[in-house]
Amino acid sequence: MVVVHASNKLLAASGVLKVNKEWYLLAIIFFVFVFKYHSVKTYLPISMYMPTKSAFEQLTEIISVPGLPPPPPAQVQTVPGTPSGNFLQYFSQEEAKKIEAVAATLVLEAGGEGRKGMEAVYEVIHNRAHKRHKSLYEVVVAPKQFSCFNSGVDQGIARAKKHPKWNVAMDILKSPLTNHTHGADHYHTHNVHPSWGRTLVQRGARTLAIGGHLFYYN
Repeated sequence: MVVVHASNKLLAASGVLKVNKEWYLLAIIFFVFVFKYHSVKTYLPISMYMPTKSAFEQLTEIISVPGLPPPPPAQVQTVPGTPSGNFLQYFSQEEAKKIEAVAATLVLEAGGEGRKGMEAVYEVIHNRAHKRHKSLYEVVVAPKQFSCFNSGVDQGIARAKKHPKWNVAMDILKSPLTNHTHGADHYHTHNVHPSWGRTLVQRGARTLAIGGHLFYYN
């Protein structure tokens, strides 16, 4: 009887182990499927998948193609972290102009939308840069992309510098990238209805409203 009882306990234990192994296997398959075929952001908190970059890394992506080694700054390898710091002094004149062009885009496109609206536009610029393998500067000055530069980049920068949100835009450029738009790379104001918006929706894109803009994401 003792032997039979012990064998029964052993069989029960092995059954539990078998069930646990099956659950572990199912869990592994599920997470492999999620990471391979679905957007991770749908299932995990932003803090778990969004890389944290230094201010220097954030700024060099403006003047160089994301994913490639950035050019060294003109003088040093670090950028002051204080919002009021004049970090442009650490870059060459050409690099500083490119940084200002991106900041001007945030101001001229969403200066009246508050910081969140400006961050949302910055996300779109960033997402386009990664998808098109371009620098952020190349994205904002590309033809027929941002109407704020129709009269010229220098003129746009000059107008943006007079805006009360100029310092906010400059601070956004060296702050951790946000994800208000869930990876959007297109947007427009509510008072227009471009044909490409309908095309994106037909292809499965979803929309998200932030202030006066409608963002498209997959």
